[in-house]
Amino acid sequence: MIGKFILGVGNSYTVSDWLDFFVSGLSQGSLYALIALGYTMVYGVLFMINFAHGEFF
Repeated sequence: MIGKFILGVGNSYTVSDWLDFFVSGLSQGSLYALIALGYTMVYGVLFMINFAHGEFF
C-alpha cells in the first residue's frame, strides 16, 4: 500500500486492500479498547491512575 503511494502505481484500492484496512483498524481499535478497559478497572479498584504496575505491587 505504501509502495503504491510512493511509486504512484495504481491509484485505486481493491477489495482486498479495503479488507486489510478493515481488519487492521478493527484489531488496533480492539487493542485500544482492551487497554482502556484495563485502566478503567484499575482506576475503579484503586481510585488512582497507575502507569507503573511493577513498581506499585
